[in-house]
Amino acid sequence: MKTVYQSKYLIMEFDADKSVLLTVWESASETLDDERIKKEIAKTAEITEKYSPKFKIADDRNRNFMYSIDIQKWVANKLKTAYDNAGVEKFAILLPDDLINQISTEQTIAEANDNKNRVQHFTSIEDAMKWFGF
Repeated sequence: MKTVYQSKYLIMEFDADKSVLLTVWESASETLDDERIKKEIAKTAEITEKYSPKFKIADDRNRNFMYSIDIQKWVANKLKTAYDNAGVEKFAILLPDDLINQISTEQTIAEANDNKNRVQHFTSIEDAMKWFGF
């Protein structure tokens, strides 16, 4: 995988051979406010549309913030549009360890997900890759 974006909060890697885009939240994300969350999500959407992966993995295990009710819909719409535009076929998510953050993630995904077969939850990147067929 090749790193295509990196900040203090988020790393994105792309595997062109497998058409997999991996997003990994860093533990420093606990300091994010809503505006910075929006900037990172906008960057995620931009990179997704740029690389048009068939498969997307969001590794949220180290994500230390909750999507507030105010921005859940914004995040959901931004990512759904990007995934649709890019032609993402399958989206795997590794949920945060914290229960409250898990719930906010699940609510955000439910808001954006009109195709229940496209999204699955996993505990490891290896399991997600198996679901993709690798």
